[in-house]
Amino acid sequence: MAENHGSRHVIIVAPPRALGVLRPLLGTSTRNVLKAELTSDLVRHKVSEIERHLAALTPG
Repeated sequence: MAENHGSRHVIIVAPPRALGVLRPLLGTSTRNVLKAELTSDLVRHKVSEIERHLAALTPG
């Protein structure tokens, strides 16, 4: 994932079961830039609510 896009920071947001499936599939480059995981399903949330969740995960 990150190795193909040059990402510097990655936050994964997914329900707990999906995170359990994703974790073993993450490459080393992605794990190295993984800054946070949010075990939640935010599909039906407003963008402003998602932004608030993500802001709580990242410092300043």
